[in-house]
Amino acid sequence: YTYTYYNFLSAAAVFPNFCNEGWYENNNSLIDNNQTLLDQICKKELSTLFSHIVKLSGARDDIYASGKYSQNVFLELELQSNRAFNDYNQTELIIPKWKQGFFTLVEDNCREDSPLGCAYRDCQLFPCNQNAKYFGRGVSKMYYNENYIEFSKKIYGNTNILLNNPDITARDGRVAILTSMYQYMVSKPPKPSSHLIITGGWVPNANDLRNNRVRGFGSTIDALSGDVDCGAEIESKEAQNTINYYKEFRKFFNIPILDLYNNSNNNLGFDNLIDSNSSFDQNKKLGCNEIKSIFAGGYSDINSYWDRHWSEPGRCRLVPYPTKFSALDIGNYKECVKNHFFVN
Repeated sequence: YTYTYYNFLSAAAVFPNFCNEGWYENNNSLIDNNQTLLDQICKKELSTLFSHIVKLSGARDDIYASGKYSQNVFLELELQSNRAFNDYNQTELIIPKWKQGFFTLVEDNCREDSPLGCAYRDCQLFPCNQNAKYFGRGVSKMYYNENYIEFSKKIYGNTNILLNNPDITARDGRVAILTSMYQYMVSKPPKPSSHLIITGGWVPNANDLRNNRVRGFGSTIDALSGDVDCGAEIESKEAQNTINYYKEFRKFFNIPILDLYNNSNNNLGFDNLIDSNSSFDQNKKLGCNEIKSIFAGGYSDINSYWDRHWSEPGRCRLVPYPTKFSALDIGNYKECVKNHFFVN
């Protein structure tokens, strides 16, 4: 099995703040010494993460047969435990779609020996291996050499491991699950991380609010896939499916959707009812169709990459667009200078 509970726990352990922190909404202070509340926020995190995982890696089938999903130990166990009952009653064996995550491992129709269309590499801006293809792998279907480089540095401390062997993200269950943890936990300015959105660590500023970016599940959809799923007149099919999965997980973890907003004894309102001064209703807060996905000028909009300073030779400057020199990594300013000005 590729997707196992052990591999999930191993992946989660890479990010110690996952399921381990939260902020009070009424004063934006860090929650401390309230394990009951932190446990509730953890269930919200799991509901959020799993709903996106179902969207990205779910089978989304209606009828199952045991043995079909051999890479997912959870689906197989559920199928086997219900088989006797269903065989006896001569009914179809059905598992709801919100439980069908952790299924696919790679992008449809792509393999290492696939044609060039599955390469997904830009070798001008970022390093690449001409013999590797950077198509979608793992739970989150990570694409492009740029993302494999950043991910490899995060989990291995070495950019070359996944750059030269990206197929590890499909063969190693822990790494496959880590792709989703990484995209969920790590902020990529100008977008905040879904973790900070759902736990309350992201505080939308006036520009965010003008563009309908508020604390709530809908903003996690925007952060992860807003360019294709958000900003339309009506909720997109993919966004609505993800919302539906989220509601089911909330039911499973016994966290009502309608929490009390700004209640000091609850403080779980980041995707629930809004206070009376807001024009948003509950469903809009769960969705993202009215969110303007350009985060420029928002709380998380910071220049976070180094690039050549064209007016000052021998120096680099902070820029908002991606380069291979992230300002969030120590030592990259020096690497930027060395790369552009050929100095040691």
